[in-house]
Order: sequence, then structure tokens, then C-alpha cells
Amino acid sequence: MDFHSGNIFNSGEIAIIAFESSSSDDEIYGIIPYVAPEIFQGNKYTKASDIYGFGMIMWEFLTGRRPFWDRSHDVDLIIDICDGLRPPLVTNAPEGYIELIQECWHPDPNNRLTADDIKSKIEKIIDSESTANKVLSCSLGYLTKELKWTNLTITINE
Repeated sequence: MDFHSGNIFNSGEIAIIAFESSSSDDEIYGIIPYVAPEIFQGNKYTKASDIYGFGMIMWEFLTGRRPFWDRSHDVDLIIDICDGLRPPLVTNAPEGYIELIQECWHPDPNNRLTADDIKSKIEKIIDSESTANKVLSCSLGYLTKELKWTNLTITINE
């Protein structure tokens, strides 16, 4: 799937749209930073591949920057991603958020979280007293919003 922040829209309700389908099982499509390394290594897209992309979106929400904004999206970036490169982690995150991102980025797709795992962990982060009043600044292209953790709702359909 083509899972990246440009496919997330908010018109009163958050929606993920415009997933593209490939005409060939061997074709790689998507925006390089959001494509899981195993896809570049010739494996098929799976739910775990989407979880990797979701981790990149979480990083983008946290930092307000697109992953690897400072690099050309070329074969060198692909090689570096396959060798384990991930965007730099920051320290100004709610407790548990960085760990959640890292679990989504796990190099082994079999060790990545499931959508249900993510939902449970996000609910724990939201319920945590230390994060109840934190504000997350989110940048999605030209749209910038402030989301209070207590008002954040995520729906994941598998």
C-alpha cells in the first residue's frame, strides 16, 4: 500500500485515502521513507509493511518534519534504510511514544506490532497522567494542527 502522511485527510473525521494498487506483484510503489526495508529487498507488501509506514507517520507527527526531509529520495537513501537508517529520535515525546515508534520500525517485520497492539499502546499513552495535558504539534504538508492527547481518536480497520 501507499501509506504516508499525504494520504491522511481531516474533514471533521480523519480518513486515510488514495491507496494505490500495483498492477504487478513485483512493482515497488510509494514514497521512499514510508516504504518498509523488506519491500526494497524484494518481499511482498504485508500488514507489517504498513506498520512500518505508520511508524514513520508517528515520527512525522512528533517532529513536524517528513522523514529524511534533508536527503534526496534516491537509491542511496534506499540502501541506507535497508542498512537500518531511521530518522533521528527526539526527547520531547510523551512517555512510551518513542518506544512505540521503534517497535513499528523493527527491522524484522515479524517482530513489529500489530494494529491492535498499537491501539492498546496508544490508549495507555493517552491514559497516562504524565501525558494527559501534553500537546502534540502535527504537520501534514501545509496543514498544521495541535492535538491534545485526550482528544485523539484513532480508528484502525484491518
